[in-house]
Amino acid sequence: MKRGAAATTYAHDHHNLLVIGQNKKDMTIAANTIIKNQGGYVAVLNDKIEAFAPLPIAGILSDQPLPVLGGQIKQIRQSLEQLGYEHNNVIMSLSTLSLPVSPFFKLTDRGIIDVQRQKIVPLVV
Repeated sequence: MKRGAAATTYAHDHHNLLVIGQNKKDMTIAANTIIKNQGGYVAVLNDKIEAFAPLPIAGILSDQPLPVLGGQIKQIRQSLEQLGYEHNNVIMSLSTLSLPVSPFFKLTDRGIIDVQRQKIVPLVV
């Protein structure tokens, strides 16, 4: 991610709030948007919400018809790509960024994990 921020509660395996970004202000807006709406995906750039897909049921399910949710997720994907998030499957990549059983480095509540070595990576070297 080269600019802005994103947040989601659709974060395997824990489904807690996951926030990534390049600046504190956008990250705060992203986190607070998700918290206020009880879950979802959001992309933020320069203090502005670029895309939002609410997931108000346990933070992982939508109460909207599939065409509505599909459109929201499409906007999230496009916004993440515009923010410089690079991956061949942007949504799944973000959603599994915190899944500590898949390679290589993963974000967890204990820090960044080197999955192959099964070690916590120091944040300061």
